[in-house]
Amino acid sequence: MENLVQRPPKISIRSNLWIVIPISALFVAIVTSNLLLLNYVHVFTSILWTGTDIFMAFLLGPILRNISLSTRKEVISWLMPKMVFYMPTVSAVTTTAGYFLASRLGHHATSSSSLLDFCSISYRRSDVHTRIGNTLTHKSSDIF
Repeated sequence: MENLVQRPPKISIRSNLWIVIPISALFVAIVTSNLLLLNYVHVFTSILWTGTDIFMAFLLGPILRNISLSTRKEVISWLMPKMVFYMPTVSAVTTTAGYFLASRLGHHATSSSSLLDFCSISYRRSDVHTRIGNTLTHKSSDIF
């Protein structure tokens, strides 16, 4: 009788062509400046990223610890060729979509002049607080 054990899949981009879907959705959202689509891509891929982390840590990890070494090796040999492409793609799309979403909504300093403006405002605020503190200290010393 023949050996019916299948070989685990090899790591190849051809078997993981589905990673084009989130990358192309991100590309379309950025090019068309569609904030709704950009927000959807950001939220959906972050849910996939976080859900996968939680699944791996709280469900798959404890299960793999309690099974035999040969079974663990077989599960990992089937899982890792997919995860090598899945996790970097989902994390990169999430962070890139978040960056573009923040910059389009004005929550991200895109130029050095904006950063300098922010620093000068922060400096002026601390200077005002120092002056108020000195004034209060000076007046309280006059009283005593």
